[in-house]
Amino acid sequence: MKLQRYQVGASLYGIIFVVLVAVFVGHTFFKLFPIYMENMEVASIIKSVSNDADAQYSRPSDVYQAIFRRFGVNQITRIGRDDISVVRDGDYYLINAEYSVQVPYMWNISLLLEFQHEAEVRAR
Repeated sequence: MKLQRYQVGASLYGIIFVVLVAVFVGHTFFKLFPIYMENMEVASIIKSVSNDADAQYSRPSDVYQAIFRRFGVNQITRIGRDDISVVRDGDYYLINAEYSVQVPYMWNISLLLEFQHEAEVRAR
C-alpha cells in the first residue's frame, strides 16, 4: 500500500478559521450597512435640495426646513440641526453637513464613522 504523498482536503483548524473570518465579515457588514445606507440618503437629500430649480431660499431657516422635512419623510435620525450649517455666500447658501456615528461593535469596541457633505443652494 502506498502512502499518499500529499494530503487532500481542509483540516478542522482551516475550517474553523474560514468560519470565524466569515462571521467577522458578516457581523461587520450588518453593523455598518444601515449607517452607510442612511449616509447615502443624507447625501441624496442635500443634493436634491441644491438641485431643486424651483426653490429659492430667502433665509437659512428655509434651507433647514427643506432639509429636515425630507429627513423626516425618510426617517433620518442620526443627524441633527447642530450637524448642519447653512452660510450665505453671495447669491448662494453653502450647506455643510458634517456628522459622526459611533457604533457599538462588540464587547468594549466601538466603530466611529465620520461623514461630510457639501452643497450650494441658490439664494433669493
